[in-house]
Amino acid sequence: MPNTNLKTKEIHLVSFAAEYRGVEDTAMPPTGCMYVGGALKQAGFHVTIHHISSKDIQRTAQIICQTNPLFVGFSVITGSPVVHSATMGRMLKKNSPDVPIVWGGIHPSLIPELCLCEKFVDYVAIGEGEEVAVALANTLSTGGELSTISNIGYKDNDGEITINRTGPFIKNLDQYKQDWSLLNPKHYIRTSLDGKKYFVFITSRGCPYNCGFCYNLMFNKRRWRSHSDEFVINEIKQLKEVTGIEYVTFNDDNFLVDKKRAIRILKGLREIGVTALWIEVRLDQFDDDILAQLVQYGVKTIFVGWESGSNNTLKKIDKGFDTELIINSFKMAAKYSLEIDASAIVGFPFENEEDINKTLKMVGKIDDINPGRNKFNIGVYIPYPGTRIVHEAIQLGFRFPTDINLWGKYDILKGEMDLPWLKQEQIRRISKIDRYGKMLYTGSPRMSIFFVVQKLFATLAKIRFKYSCFLFPVEAHLYNLLVRLYFKFRISSVKKN
Repeated sequence: MPNTNLKTKEIHLVSFAAEYRGVEDTAMPPTGCMYVGGALKQAGFHVTIHHISSKDIQRTAQIICQTNPLFVGFSVITGSPVVHSATMGRMLKKNSPDVPIVWGGIHPSLIPELCLCEKFVDYVAIGEGEEVAVALANTLSTGGELSTISNIGYKDNDGEITINRTGPFIKNLDQYKQDWSLLNPKHYIRTSLDGKKYFVFITSRGCPYNCGFCYNLMFNKRRWRSHSDEFVINEIKQLKEVTGIEYVTFNDDNFLVDKKRAIRILKGLREIGVTALWIEVRLDQFDDDILAQLVQYGVKTIFVGWESGSNNTLKKIDKGFDTELIINSFKMAAKYSLEIDASAIVGFPFENEEDINKTLKMVGKIDDINPGRNKFNIGVYIPYPGTRIVHEAIQLGFRFPTDINLWGKYDILKGEMDLPWLKQEQIRRISKIDRYGKMLYTGSPRMSIFFVVQKLFATLAKIRFKYSCFLFPVEAHLYNLLVRLYFKFRISSVKKN
């Protein structure tokens, strides 16, 4: 166990931007670090958050080493941030070997022992990080006993790993918040198509449902916790006063677990001049009453995971509904002119070609219900640590990376993952089809060259799905290039705000 400076109150938190189609999205706020940083600040520690891309590793490491901090905490999600966090961790240990390094977040929470096997990782915070971080900081600064801290993993001087008992979830989320005094909120303002400013916010944690592929089963144990509606409205009101936002999007895993609370939030936001444009829900939460109220309070887009067009697959992943409900729900949404971010997953270990084809055909059926108003995402199943279905993947020969540097390949879009039950040509084909699914979206008709181009791409995609012909995807490659250019432009425009 590293020696610590018993006097310092300095703590650094690092969050690497997630990568999407080769672009690191630094425009998405590092929510986890802001919650943990806020808790540490309340406890009397001096916190610095570094929300960075991979090109900032060396510069940031030099800054941190100059301060001799109590510890450096990394918020780590599966994928390229694992590799970047490892690279920076090694660099810190080389220059300041006595500075403790803590990994927290979803990735180390699901595989704490594997992370602690790395020489540069001293501690792992498991689950919600606020209370663990404060307890660890107090222990390191005063010389207390690590055995008294719940939800933490560590190793002794001989390298023996200890995982402490699991403690309860935070009872009252309102006692913690995303502390925007630690970052400049103006750096995270986005601009909607109508030119108005909007912001990303999270009002709750977890989801009570049982989807077998979801991290929530292990990380949140099917427990849903939320901020009060008064807390949410007040926080967004303060952000509006600082940034001038008029819109907000909610990145909760399931915004409608408590429908009455959700509507109170939307109504309260309307009263302060803010509209929630985007929320994530389940299809089986749709009914005429709730959809009418969502539209009444300005919601434009709903994200749903319909997951599959195969009833066999829906049953095996414990989705909780069938294809009939999928069709009926999209018909209901069409009545209210709602746009849907429609997510599906194909290539589960137990699926056959017929299951996959049923999902692809369902794309066409859904688009016919509400043409041009669905933003499809057709992803290949990725086995994430701690999920139930991952056991079937392992039985078929799948293995998690043993070299931490290989976690950077843990991205199906890069085409470097080895899924023993799928051939590479199948994965490449699905990736092409995903591009055509996205091309089906045009949005509301409007007079602009942007809409005309979208309509052209959508017409070509519709023909592809109608005849199940995805060979020579020239237009898909062009569309992908335009999306990447737009994504880079969006991130750069956020940085300028």
